[in-house]
Amino acid sequence: MTYPAKTIANYFIFKSKSESLSDLTPMKLLKLVYIAHGWHLAIKNEPLIFESIDAWKYGPVIETLYHEFKRYKNNPISELTQAPSVPDEDESTRKILNDVWSKYAIHTGVQLSNWSHEPGSPWHQTWHDKNGKSYNGLPISNQIIQEYFSKI
Repeated sequence: MTYPAKTIANYFIFKSKSESLSDLTPMKLLKLVYIAHGWHLAIKNEPLIFESIDAWKYGPVIETLYHEFKRYKNNPISELTQAPSVPDEDESTRKILNDVWSKYAIHTGVQLSNWSHEPGSPWHQTWHDKNGKSYNGLPISNQIIQEYFSKI
């Protein structure tokens, strides 16, 4: 099932609050939602979120989430957004989200951002052309994201 990005963001915000973690910054949240989307594409062969993920200077960005949480700057996010929840009966998506959380929540937003910039990553493939020119704001195709996450 496909969801608004804010629904997936809320899932991670709730996880962060329930585990009393204090480092869920906007950067970290954006990267976690991006990674969850990649895992979902690789495992279920369908997108997790409706919105596109764009290649911005500092990595993959979901514009709606960026604008929702930019007021926090580098500070921890303290409030959920107005969005529906992932239904309890969508156990396969909840499992993916929990697995992503378990594997990546230990990292900082900067670490996740650096990882998302690695050569060969979907961001890198979209941001740079073969002549080294950069393209800010281009959508990263789900096909590129799926291919990349299927390998990891």
